[in-house]
Amino acid sequence: MIDQSPREITLDSAISCVGLFALTVFGFCAAWILVLWQVLPWLLSAQWNSYPLSKFWHVNTGWLGLQQILDWMLSLPVTFVLVLGGILLFWLLGKLSAWAYEHQGEPLKAVTPDQSKA
Repeated sequence: MIDQSPREITLDSAISCVGLFALTVFGFCAAWILVLWQVLPWLLSAQWNSYPLSKFWHVNTGWLGLQQILDWMLSLPVTFVLVLGGILLFWLLGKLSAWAYEHQGEPLKAVTPDQSKA
């Protein structure tokens, strides 16, 4: 017989759901930009529109080396950054979920006066 009792939402399952949701949202945004802002206009006009991060955000620093690094990072395509950010966030939340799963059943250890040197 299949157990149909309501399940308790645990911390690890909530973190997993947030990670999956983040991956889905980031991926959807990247696909939206790629298809509707780049591919369709390219099909109509045969001219590719590029959307680097610098089109949306720009930083000016007084340090020349740091400015070169930031300019390189801000020249990356938004779609690439969204997909990479979604995958990275999904991976990090997966690691956090696994840690929460491993530690969910551990009871809190009581500290005695002898242990705390009180």
